Amino acid sequence: EHFTPQDCELVETAAHQTAILLENDRLDARSQQLIYQNQIHEEYFRQLLSSPFVGAFMFQGNKFIQVNDRCASLFGYPRDELMRLPSIASLIAYEDRASVNQILQTCLAGNPPNLNHTFHISRKNGQVAKVMVQGLMTQFKSRPAIISLIDELFN
Repeated sequence: EHFTPQDCELVETAAHQTAILLENDRLDARSQQLIYQNQIHEEYFRQLLSSPFVGAFMFQGNKFIQVNDRCASLFGYPRDELMRLPSIASLIAYEDRASVNQILQTCLAGNPPNLNHTFHISRKNGQVAKVMVQGLMTQFKSRPAIISLIDELFN
């Protein structure tokens, strides 16, 4: 009987506090890693948005929240006008609206968190064009969003 109950309690408390410190350190390291990864992704998306070669957009709440010039030109709209549209529904060819809506909602729910789909868009001037969209679900301002690339397909 070298240890009193108080000694045992003190050792147990110290062990518990040490475990908390180690867990906090692990969580802080993971947080720093996620912040770094987020910064890399944000920079990559900024570069995509500035690319004249590929259309890029961010979609949230059934509307565009960011588009680059190439994406806007595919739809035949100025960027600011495209982002002011209350919904993307009018931009999708009527025959493809249901399937595109389903794919977008499924991606936003994370089941699966990516998309690769070909469909028809309706340009501002009424012309219909076939496009391919590839994207993935992300979080933007604590809400699900989709970051995508879009390009016209020619037959």
